This record gives sequence, structure tokens and C-alpha cells, in this order.
Amino acid sequence: MKSRDARCVGASLSMHFPKRAMEMKRQPVTSSAITSVGYEAASHTLEIEFSSGTVYQYHDVETKIYRQLMQAASKGRFLDLYIREQYPFSRVA
Repeated sequence: MKSRDARCVGASLSMHFPKRAMEMKRQPVTSSAITSVGYEAASHTLEIEFSSGTVYQYHDVETKIYRQLMQAASKGRFLDLYIREQYPFSRVA
């Protein structure tokens, strides 16, 4: 299994985050850890805004996984089990 740092796209020590070409529309969700979730099917990009205000994009996420996340009783737990350690990601805000 890859280490978390090795999977982070464009990881650096600076606090500079890549600009997003377009703002992704996110839907508010009921979760103690996650504020909102967006998905771009064309690029298979899942965007998650956490309660802390940070926003991460997870890349190469299948539509099926996004749908399962949105239907999960615990979105934070689903993220931990099926997304966080499985897909490359980048912090965008």
C-alpha cells in the first residue's frame, strides 16, 4: 500500500494549493466530519469539504463509489474505509 504522502498529488511543504479550473458544485451533507461533497463524472473527481474548511479532491473515483458515499449512513466512515487510502488526492483549499 502506498504511503499517504506518496499518493498526494503535488505535495509540497508550502501552503500553496493548486487553482481549480472551475469551482465544483458541492452538495451539503449530514455528517460531523464532512460539510459538502461534489463529483465531476467526466474527470472522475470527487471533491470533499471537511468541517474544518479544508477541501480535498480525490482522483480517479468511480461514479459507483460517489453514489455509495452519498447513500452511506456515515459518510466519514465510508470515506475512511473506501476512499481516503485508495485514491490519489490533492488539497485544493
